Amino acid sequence: MQLKQTFNLNRLRCEIGMKQALKHWQLPHPIPKPECPRCQSKSITTSGWVKGAQKRRRQYRCKDCQRIFREKLRWECCCSIPGQKARCQNCPYFEQFLSLVKQKTEKLKNLSQTQLEDLLDEGC
Repeated sequence: MQLKQTFNLNRLRCEIGMKQALKHWQLPHPIPKPECPRCQSKSITTSGWVKGAQKRRRQYRCKDCQRIFREKLRWECCCSIPGQKARCQNCPYFEQFLSLVKQKTEKLKNLSQTQLEDLLDEGC
């Protein structure tokens, strides 16, 4: 019975921690377009994809100097609730969110089950 109570306490802590973290979560800023490695121009257009050994990478063309260059894929996260999509598993923003949940959960460690349930009823 003790194991089940501990499990339920931890589940409650995680649920409350997640709700509290969602209140403080801000969507990451959009990732800026790359600039040309030759002339540092921001006047860039996409020029298709290049298949690599492991990943596809976006190819760009500079409108000013006509240079074609590739850039590694960067994460563009637009999740309002982190962790709902399968690709969130490898997203650095999701890792930041999980550490925020962990911080919130750690603060709830000393609360009893009734205190946690009251917090949950109040909306955290």
